[in-house]
Amino acid sequence: MNRQSAPRRIKVSVPTVFSAVLFIVALTCGCATNGNLSGNDAAESFQGNSATGADLPTVTIGEEYTEKNSGKVTGVTLSCDGQYPIVYTTDGSDPIPSSSRYRAPLRLVHVKPFLSTPRIARTTMLDCYSMQSEGFPLAVILKAAVLMPDGTIGPIKARTFFPGIDLASLFPGTAVVSIITAPENLLDYETGIMCRGRIYDEWVETEESVSILQNHEYWHVRANYMESGSAWERLASIEIFEYGEEKPSVSENCGIRIHGAASRQYAQKGFNVYFREAYGKKRLDYRVIPEATDQTGFAEISTYKSFSLDNGGNGTELLKYRDPLLHTLAAMTGLRVSTYASRPAVLFLNGEYWGVYLLQEKYSGQFFADHYGVEKGNLIVFKEGKLDEGTEEDVAYYGEYLRFAGKDMTDPQVWEAFEQCVDVSSMVDYYAYEIFIGNADWFENKNTSMWRVRVPENTNEWDDGRWRFNLYDLEFSAGIYSHELTKPDHDSFAVAKDMHTVFCAALRNDTFRKMLTERLTWLCTALSYDVVSAQIDRYDEEYLPLAALNASRFNLKYKVESSEYGEMTKDEYNLRRFFENRGDFILNRIIPEIEAAGQD
Repeated sequence: MNRQSAPRRIKVSVPTVFSAVLFIVALTCGCATNGNLSGNDAAESFQGNSATGADLPTVTIGEEYTEKNSGKVTGVTLSCDGQYPIVYTTDGSDPIPSSSRYRAPLRLVHVKPFLSTPRIARTTMLDCYSMQSEGFPLAVILKAAVLMPDGTIGPIKARTFFPGIDLASLFPGTAVVSIITAPENLLDYETGIMCRGRIYDEWVETEESVSILQNHEYWHVRANYMESGSAWERLASIEIFEYGEEKPSVSENCGIRIHGAASRQYAQKGFNVYFREAYGKKRLDYRVIPEATDQTGFAEISTYKSFSLDNGGNGTELLKYRDPLLHTLAAMTGLRVSTYASRPAVLFLNGEYWGVYLLQEKYSGQFFADHYGVEKGNLIVFKEGKLDEGTEEDVAYYGEYLRFAGKDMTDPQVWEAFEQCVDVSSMVDYYAYEIFIGNADWFENKNTSMWRVRVPENTNEWDDGRWRFNLYDLEFSAGIYSHELTKPDHDSFAVAKDMHTVFCAALRNDTFRKMLTERLTWLCTALSYDVVSAQIDRYDEEYLPLAALNASRFNLKYKVESSEYGEMTKDEYNLRRFFENRGDFILNRIIPEIEAAGQD
C-alpha cells in the first residue's frame, strides 16, 4: 500500500522538575494541621466509608482570594450556617473532632505528600514499574466539615487547589481530574483497594502461587487490588478541571473501584467512578466526554451514572491511546457495534500527580439505555460470558445464543432462527473488525461483550430482542509488543475460527461468509494506511505532550527513534507498520481462507 510522506512529529520535552510540596495553614492563629499525618495516624482518623446526611449543616468553601494584581490563588475561606466550629484536613483523610479547627482564612503553602512513600511499593508486583516519588507537581487537598455539638462530624466537603502550577502549560489541551479519598481506602492492609494487602499475603502461602510467581505471571496474582464488586467500592470526591480553568466544573461525591484486568498489576491503576444517591447525586449531569453521542450521532451524552479513568491497559507503559484510537476507527466507519468515546485526562490522586489516563465511557445498563433509547430495566448485558446486567433468569437467553454452536447453520430454518436471535450485521461487523485489527487477547469468554433487550418493544431498530456486539478491550492488537500474534501477517481469522464456537458454526452458512468477506474487503479501503495515519497524528497531538512526565513518574522507558515514518517510539512504529501492511494480508490470505471455510 502507498503511504504519504512522514507525518509532522510533535516535539516532546521533559517538563520542569517540581520540588515544591504544598499544604494549608491558618494565616493568623498558628494552629496545626493534619497535612503530614503518619500512616498510622491517618488510619486512626478514619470515620467510616459512607456519605453523611444532607439535612445537617455543611461547610461552604468560599471564593479564593488573591494577592493584589497577581491573579493567583493564595488562600481559601470556610463558612457554614450557624455558629458551628469547622474542622479540616489536608492529606485526604476525613476530618475528625481532633482535626485542625478553622479560625481564619487559609493560605496555601507546603507539606509532605502521603502516597509517594515506600508504602506505594505495596501496590504492585513489578519493581520496574515502581514510582519515582520526588519532583512532580502536587495539589493542595482541603477536606472540611462542621463539628456538631454532640461531637459528630457533618457532611464533608472537599476541594483541590493548584497554587504555583500552570495547568494549561503543563498539560496542554487536557482536562485535569482530582480524586480525593481517605488514604486508608487506598492503602489499608485489610480494606485498601490499591495495595496487595491481606489477600496477597494469604494467597502467597498457597501452592497455586508458586508457579505464578516463578513464571512472573503477575496478572494471575490474588491481591486486594485484584478484587471487584461493591464490597471493594470506596467513597471519594471527584473534581474535573477543564483546560485553562482554575475552578472545577465538576465537584461531587462518588464511589471508586479499581478498573481493568491484568493492568491492575501496575502502580498506575485504573479507576471506575460511580454516582449514587447514597453519595449525593445518583447521576452526574455533565458532558464528561464531549465526543460521546448516542447511536444517531446527534444526541449528546450529558448525564453519567459511571465512567472510567483507564490507565491504558496493555498500553499502560506504551502508547496510551491504542484502545481509544481503535474505538474511534470503528465508530467513524459506522460499524453496527458499540464503541465508547474517550478523551485524555491527567489524574491527581489525593493531590499527587498520578499520570495520564483515558477518561472514557463505561459499558453498563445505563450506557445502552442512553445510547440506544431503550429501557434500562429491560436490558440484558453479558460480559466475558457472565451476566453483567439483568436477572439470573436472563442467563437462559444467552444460553439460547450459545446453543447455535451445535446447530447446522446451513439449514434454512436454523438460520432463520439465528437471525431472530442475533443481529447478524452486528455480528459480522464485530468479527470483521476484531480480525482486521488482529486482537490477540480475545476469546469467546475473554474481552467479549453483548447486549439485548429482554422483551422486544420495537420502539426503535435496537429494541427488537436480538443480541448485539460491543467492542471491548482492544489494545492487545495492531502490533503491540512486537508480538507474533499482533503482527500484520498474523492469521487472526484462524484463531477466531478455533476459539469462537458460534462464529465457527455461522461460517458454514453461505450468506454469513459472503457478508464477512465483503465487510473485511471494505475495511481494507475504509481503514487504509492514509486514513489511519491521520487519526494517529491527531492522537499524537493530544497525548505526546503528556507522555514524558508520565513516563518519568512511573519509571518507564520513553525513547523516540528515527524510522521511515519519522521520529517516534517503537510502539508507534509498530502501530503504523501494522496498518500499512494489514490490508494486503487480509485480501491475499484471510479472504481466501474465509471463502474456503464453507468446504470444511
